[in-house]
Amino acid sequence: MTKIKNTKKGMAKKTLSISLAVAMLATSNVPVWAAEFTDGTDAAFTSEAVVETPVEEAPVVEENNVEVADEVTAGTGYDITFGFNGITDNAVVWNSVNGSNAKFKLTAKEGTSTKDVTYKYVWKFDGLAKGDAAEEVQLETEKTVALPALQDSDAGKKLTLFVYAEDNTGKTVWSYTSDSIKINPIDETEAMKVITMGETDEIVYKKGEDLSEVIKKAINWGNVDKTGYDVTVSGDTKNVTDEGVTVTIDSVKPGYTGRRTLT
Repeated sequence: MTKIKNTKKGMAKKTLSISLAVAMLATSNVPVWAAEFTDGTDAAFTSEAVVETPVEEAPVVEENNVEVADEVTAGTGYDITFGFNGITDNAVVWNSVNGSNAKFKLTAKEGTSTKDVTYKYVWKFDGLAKGDAAEEVQLETEKTVALPALQDSDAGKKLTLFVYAEDNTGKTVWSYTSDSIKINPIDETEAMKVITMGETDEIVYKKGEDLSEVIKKAINWGNVDKTGYDVTVSGDTKNVTDEGVTVTIDSVKPGYTGRRTLT
């Protein structure tokens, strides 16, 4: 133990613990070298004031090991090999999906419990399952899934295959969503090239009369059924000028696209 005697104040000798002596030194002007002696003799020093500060024992912090359940997210617990066949640039035309498919295989990672777990897949349109019930698939078994039947109203949507693991309570404990496939409309631009502008030189008009409807009637549609097309006439349709007018024909049928411009 270290003994410190305050001779100026005439205080009685006090026996202090090392921790208390250090605390006193920290709040006074006592030189550090006066803190400890190994021969057991008293040490005298002069200080204007010695403040005895009670030292509270630091609270004992117990180490708590709290177990936190792993968050289940896509990509954990299982590995999947996945690929599309018969699809270019992740896009298909809605009426041309024959022979296109997805192929995948699920493998459980080491340590993953597969007890009471089933594995399923379902096609989704813009993130929503479309009527078809989910189908089951087995682990370690390569599965080939044909693209679903599409219709004109699907044009513009994105198609994904959703593969997931489900426990016996119906809870999804793992999932995988494939890259999306864009469903494109049928492009009629090439087929519309047969549409031409009929003879308009002999159109009889009166000054100031709008000839838009007369010009539309002069369109030669060839073998194209004009039903499902929108025709717009732009330019000066009330006066005959050298600039003429522009006729724009757009396909507006569901699931179709295409434009033909006539001048």
